[in-house]
Amino acid sequence: MQVDTDRYETLRRLPLESHSLLSRERRYTLHCMISSIGHSIERDRTYDWNGLERGEREFAVFQLTLAGSGELLWGGHRHRLRRGDAFFVRIPSDHRYCLPEDADMWEFVFVVVYGMETMRILRHVESSVGPIMPIGTNSGILPLLVDLFRYAMDEADHSGATVSSFAYRLIMQVLDEIRPSGDEESDFSVQAAKSFARQNLEYDIGVTEMADAAGLSRSHFSRLFHQTEGITAREYIEHLRIKKATALLAQRDLTVRNVAEASGFRDENYFSRVFKRATGLTPSEYRRIGI
Repeated sequence: MQVDTDRYETLRRLPLESHSLLSRERRYTLHCMISSIGHSIERDRTYDWNGLERGEREFAVFQLTLAGSGELLWGGHRHRLRRGDAFFVRIPSDHRYCLPEDADMWEFVFVVVYGMETMRILRHVESSVGPIMPIGTNSGILPLLVDLFRYAMDEADHSGATVSSFAYRLIMQVLDEIRPSGDEESDFSVQAAKSFARQNLEYDIGVTEMADAAGLSRSHFSRLFHQTEGITAREYIEHLRIKKATALLAQRDLTVRNVAEASGFRDENYFSRVFKRATGLTPSEYRRIGI
């Protein structure tokens, strides 16, 4: 598999260490969060994690192989992991990942995530395509990881909202890049609708317009989209709009009303309610603490 050499080498040049991103802020609840990240090279056979022996607290691990090889046991099968292979596993669940007996070393970066929204989406990813995903040349995950590690190294006091935005972007990028289950025609229809939504967020679009872009009736499209994506088409549009809004809030010359309109929300008050439900903060609070 071809990979983006420059970004992989950038990740490999990271210090071999872990970073805690747990925030001291406790004023609000965020449903998509990162607790820690790290860059590691394992050479010891004691590197062996069993997903049923790590406690009852629910979280997940994303791990991307940079060099060497590792092994994931999942669903009764052994999966060899080489450069460019990533996995997402939920804890607790029946899996195990380790340094194989015939491998000299395993170099990787990892991200530990948690939260209600995180786990809901990852259950869908797991049921749709399993835990393993190749990170190809054009994957948006690579630059996101580079930015995340730079933030962790540069900022001593980590903002809860900023960390949540990284977690949300990572999970949504995974959701965007996985191959949905189903036949090619169904896959094409859903992908066409998703592409339409991404390109027309600022307009007054909804499920009907996405169904038209897919060439399907609204009812059939709604069932197909939920089956392949694990969320409704309306939720998908809302995810995209919140993702765009978090990026636009960094532009201080834009008012909250400007951001709402550019993200496809015609009512500023409704935008604020949806944004707070998704992030735990109002747009103004999100901007004020450093976004």
